[in-house]
Amino acid sequence: MFRTISYFRDQLIKRMQGFIKKLFLFSIAIGILVFLWNKNTNEKFYVQDIWFAFAFFIISTLLVHLRMLEAGKKRSGLFVRNFMAVTVIKFFVYLLIIIAYCLLKPAGAVNFSAAFLLLYFLFSAFEVSALRKHFKG
Repeated sequence: MFRTISYFRDQLIKRMQGFIKKLFLFSIAIGILVFLWNKNTNEKFYVQDIWFAFAFFIISTLLVHLRMLEAGKKRSGLFVRNFMAVTVIKFFVYLLIIIAYCLLKPAGAVNFSAAFLLLYFLFSAFEVSALRKHFKG
């Protein structure tokens, strides 16, 4: 039993290793840009709590990619349904985060929402690109 679990864990690590490395490098690049933006921008455009959103995007991208790889092992129709379902759920969770932030901190709501949306587009593009490469090759 433990041997089987160990085998599946090892296979998962092998498949995810390249993606995790690319996600790490992508996240460092985006993190540097966010840091430089907050360091050099006018106080009016400073994004106060973007680091929490940044960490959230890294984790959610990793989890969604893992879910999509598992769904991709099965029928292609199942993958498409899973992809659509995960995308809709992600969108609503992200929307709830933005709404909650706007209600809790209305002074920084516009800056946070714009930065959050930018992170959403960047990490979504990275995720779709990684999935295309995985299933194409």
